Amino acid sequence: MATSITNTDTGNFLSPGMTILVVGLGKTGMAAVKFFLQHGARVTVSDSSHKNTIAPEILAWFEENNITFETGGHSMGLFTSADLIFVSPGIPLSIEPLVEARRSSIPILGELAITAHYLKTPVVGITGTNGKTTVTTLLGNIFQASSRRVFVGGQYWYSSFRICIRNPG
Repeated sequence: MATSITNTDTGNFLSPGMTILVVGLGKTGMAAVKFFLQHGARVTVSDSSHKNTIAPEILAWFEENNITFETGGHSMGLFTSADLIFVSPGIPLSIEPLVEARRSSIPILGELAITAHYLKTPVVGITGTNGKTTVTTLLGNIFQASSRRVFVGGQYWYSSFRICIRNPG
């Protein structure tokens, strides 16, 4: 079973100098990298895509921000040397480096497990096998129609990290 940090833990569980591995470099992964950097973490990235599929400006930004990254697979050493591992949506929790990190009691967390500690508003989570996008869209529209400020996030929208990043740009 993965180690997790619950809402009963003290608010800011990220500490400067922590080594945080971000697994997966999609929209959520990039937002997570920026969020962790703002909290003073040493960020590393692991993505199974080949380096030539990653935009050159992202690679240059990694270099400018001293972010260690690997592409084309996931190395065991990078996973087992992290203080915390963030797993992007769609990354199977069964990949061998994550299994080994779990055996080593390294916390493995997803987006909401982290951002819930930093969001200042109520959160509605929608889970299940079918209908999540439809229900999320419907609820977002209902809340907006009632004149509430609404952020609709998730895999098909924006990452909740974007709300938590100061000056997301």
